[in-house]
Order: sequence, then structure tokens, then C-alpha cells
Amino acid sequence: MTGLVIPPTWREESKDRRQSNWRASFSCVSGDKLIVGGAAIGRTVVNEIFLYKEEWEKAEGIKGKPPPVNARYCKAAGLSPTRLAVLVLESDMTLYVLNLSGMQWESFAILCTPRTGFALCSVGGLLFCHGGRETVTKSSPQPPFIQVNAVNGTVTECSQRGKNIPPDREMHASCSGLHDTLLIHGGVSRKGTILGDLWAYDTQSLYWMSIAGNIPLYRHTLVAASSYIVLYGGVSRDNKISPALWVWEVATNTWYECGPTAGTPPRPRMSHFMGVKHDAPLADTVFYLYGGEGARDVQYHSVHTLTIPCHDESALAARAEAERQEAMQRKFVDEMKYMEKRQAGIEMQKQQEAAKAAEVDRAAFHLSQQQAELDMEEQILRNRAAELDAAAYRERVLLHRVNREQEHLRGHKMRSWRGETTNVGWTLPEPSEPGMTATSDALPSFVRIPTHNVSDTDQIDICEAQRRATEQLLLFYDQATPSHTPLTPPTTPSCFN
Repeated sequence: MTGLVIPPTWREESKDRRQSNWRASFSCVSGDKLIVGGAAIGRTVVNEIFLYKEEWEKAEGIKGKPPPVNARYCKAAGLSPTRLAVLVLESDMTLYVLNLSGMQWESFAILCTPRTGFALCSVGGLLFCHGGRETVTKSSPQPPFIQVNAVNGTVTECSQRGKNIPPDREMHASCSGLHDTLLIHGGVSRKGTILGDLWAYDTQSLYWMSIAGNIPLYRHTLVAASSYIVLYGGVSRDNKISPALWVWEVATNTWYECGPTAGTPPRPRMSHFMGVKHDAPLADTVFYLYGGEGARDVQYHSVHTLTIPCHDESALAARAEAERQEAMQRKFVDEMKYMEKRQAGIEMQKQQEAAKAAEVDRAAFHLSQQQAELDMEEQILRNRAAELDAAAYRERVLLHRVNREQEHLRGHKMRSWRGETTNVGWTLPEPSEPGMTATSDALPSFVRIPTHNVSDTDQIDICEAQRRATEQLLLFYDQATPSHTPLTPPTTPSCFN
């Protein structure tokens, strides 16, 4: 009985203490969920159900009457992923069925012998109750081996063909095996002997078969998967809680005592629960371990998982091939994701470059608009400067003519003071444009100055008249002649030379 090729691995899944103030009344596995129901210490009924898969979850809205509080006389078994059964064979004598989809308890009266220390398991949707001790007359023979229909609570005594029948026992372990078989192991005989035998009952042929091995235990667990049967915990012949883990490998028909295991093993315990969480071909087998009782009545409420690797060579080869194919598939998927991500990055980069180019174009357009506005403003400023230059030129011409006129008037006043007559008139320039003459008729009437003799009394208004005539004459030349020659001031009389 050497160890397995690859040792099993223990793992502590949960240390949740929400239910630490109550003792588990029943535990079972339904589908891949661990289901625990319990009652507070002190026999106070608590209609609570906790479900565990990855974490604890409290079931809400439970309806109906729950099972009574007594862990010794209460056994549970999973019927399907949505139904579980709790069988009470004490004074209550009732089968309780919980529908997990609606969280509704149903109950059926059971007509059989009340007992304690019996083993219960579900095989093919039926409940099989084996062994135990009568609670009324403890000296009476073992209660009959019965089958209970979980649909209506009908009880049928099981037939046991052949002479090879397991001896009477209580506080033993049972589970469902392959091909609709019922397995029982260990327990305490009527004489108080701790048994270590393993039996298989075929529910079709109704025959018992003894399986090799002798591992004396009671108040332990027995759980079977497609490739393994596991024994754990319980009390051994030296009345000590056993920490050993035993594995029966179906392929080799051999018991293995697993020595040091990987992971974090649980503390030794008895009256605990163990069930299958995951069992599939070419895969590891995973078991749930919950609750139990240690030395000095210590109660455990943590959840552990036990993983037994697949050891079959062909299965291992097929598993390795499957893992290789899965790795290649993952690699291909990763490469596709990388290519998609890279392509998305390239597309995003192109979009960013296009957005930047559009932004540059918009900036260039705005700059061109600003440059056009600046050019327009510059042309306006140039036009304004030209207008100012023309106005300054006109002002200089006017100032020059006014100065010459004032000079002429001063000379006129001097001649008038001497008693001389003056011919006030303008000397017109030679015509510079076709059609113009040098006569005073070329001037408008409002700028013609009389050329007759002027007396001394008219000299007062000469200056003002000359000024107005000069302004009118400049305006006339600006409007009539595109490019004109400035007027020549009157010739100074020879007496002033």
C-alpha cells in the first residue's frame, strides 16, 4: 500500500464563521454546491440553509417545516442538482425533501423502525438506509435494510440475495458507487468491535460483494468518484481520531494510505461530511470536506477541498494532449487578439495622423485668412497715408499762395498810401491742357477780380476778397484739371523793384 504517483492536495477554501454559533444538523452536495443546514446549540430550531461554491451564501425565503434538531438521528443525501433529502428515523419518522429552486420543504411520514447510527445515501434517485440501532429496544437485532422513495415517502425492505451479507453495524459510512452500487465501510458491530471491511451492494442484482482491505474506523466518511474511493477521519481502534487519508484506486483495486499531502491538510476530525465536487474523465477529482468534531468536542466549520490528480497513463497522455491542444488554442487566440490589437492601434494612429493633418490645414487656413486681413488693413493704411499726403500738399500750396497774396496786399497798401492806382488782377499761367486759355474768362465768375481802379475806401476788403478767391480757385482747379500747374502770383509792380 504505497502512496499514489502524485499525492493529493488539500486546500482550505473558507474560514467563514457566520455559522460558528450553531451545530450542523445535516450536510450534503447537490450538483457542485455544498449545502449545510443547522440548528443552534441548545436544540433551538433554526430554519437556515447555507450554500457554498466559491463563497458562502445564505438561502433566503425558505418555506415549510424544517427537519428537527438532532445531528445523530438526522442524515441527508443529494437527490439531484435541485433536490436534497433529509431522513429522520427517531420519534419524528419523517422524510424531508427540499426543492432548492423554490426553497420549499416537503415532508412525508415514514413507516419503519426508528433507529440511530444508520447510513444513508442516494442511488439512482432512491434513498437507501442501512444498519443502525433501534432507539426503542437496543438489544433487538439490526433494523431492516430499507429503500425509501423520495417522491412519496414509500418504504420498501431491500432484498439481500446470497449468503455473503455484511454483519450488523452502526456509525458506519456509506456512499453510492459505480453502476448503481451502494458502498458501506467500517462502523461498530453489535459486540462493540470496530470494523474495517468494505462492501458493495448491487441495487439491480441485489447481491453483496466484499472488497479487499481492512481499515477499522467509525464515525468517518466514505465517498466514491469514478476512479477513486476515499476514506477520511473517524475514530480508529485505539479510540483516537485518525488523521489518515485512504484512497482506493479503481484501476488497480488497491488501497493507498496517503502520507504527507500537499497543501494545508485539515485537523483530524470525526462526524464530518465529505462529498464529490467535481468528477469528470481525464480530469482531477475534487472533494468537499466540511465541519466535523475534534478532540474535546471542538466544532469545525471551515471548508476544505481535496484534489486527487488523474493517474491513468492513457488518461494522462490524453489529458496532456488535450492540454497541449488547449495551450495551442490559447496561443492562437492570444496571437489573434495581439494582431487585432495591433491593427486597431495602427488604425487609431492613422486616425490621429489624419486628425493632426486636418488640424494643420485648419490652422493654415486661419493663418491665410489672418494674412489677408492684415494685407487689407495695410492697403487701407496706405490709402489713408496717401490721402494725408495729398491733404498736406494742398495745405502747403494754399499756405504758399496765402503768403504771396499777403505780400502782394502789403505792396498794394504801400502804393495806395503813395496815392498810386493799382490794377488788382491775376496773372494766369500758360495753358497746360488742350482747350484752356490764358484769359480771365477761363476762371469761374466767382473768382474773377475786377481790374478797374480801386479807391482808398475799397482797400479794406481786398484781403478777405483775395483769400476767398484763392480758396475758390484752388477748389476749381482740383475738380476741373487732373494735373494742373500752380497759379503764378501777380507780378510785383516795377516801383517796388
